[in-house]
Amino acid sequence: MRTISVFLPAVVLALALSACGGGTPDAGTPDAETTSSAPATPRPTPTEAADSDLPTALQVSSSGVEIILSSGASTWVFFNNPAADAVATFTDAFGVAPVITDRPAGPETAPSRVYDWTGFSVIDGEGRTISLSDFVVDVSVPSVGGIDILAVPGLQVGGPFSGAVAVEDSDGGFPGLGLAAVDTQPVDPVAVGEAPGSPLAVYLAVYGDPSGTGPITHFTAPTPNWGV
Repeated sequence: MRTISVFLPAVVLALALSACGGGTPDAGTPDAETTSSAPATPRPTPTEAADSDLPTALQVSSSGVEIILSSGASTWVFFNNPAADAVATFTDAFGVAPVITDRPAGPETAPSRVYDWTGFSVIDGEGRTISLSDFVVDVSVPSVGGIDILAVPGLQVGGPFSGAVAVEDSDGGFPGLGLAAVDTQPVDPVAVGEAPGSPLAVYLAVYGDPSGTGPITHFTAPTPNWGV
């Protein structure tokens, strides 16, 4: 594999969801997208909420999602945690069940199941991704049910893309495509089956207008800088 960066938002998800030789195709995977919804977890009543430590924000980084509570405490969901555990934790945090959609395999993607909370999505591909995460998060809204959804360091969909450009580690090697790579973390190439010494990394990809102006449109993590 050659070292590359992410292309467009759809390609980023394709790279992030590419399996690393693991996982056997599931004969039961639908040929087309199908949608369902799991049972909802009720939000606490106002009286219960007053005595509860409720989430006020979720902050996405290149390594996971930090759930920030009203007390100021926080808990983490890391991308190498099982996707099922992450879905259960986010369902509890949002207080509602996600809409579930099954996607068939694409040219560079394994079959996947998408759990969506009106713009905060967990994408669970078959097997591990090439960066060995068990799932990918994609965000296209500033909040869900009153809970702010942030990208480190405090970026938010709808906020100025210039803020992401100001703190980016790189443009992913594709200037002019409206991508700011932030919170870049190095990856041991041997651990992911690549040649020793390869300059591999994962980052949080923040998207906006190629001019660097206008709002942030969405962000995705973890995003690898290599792939097929």
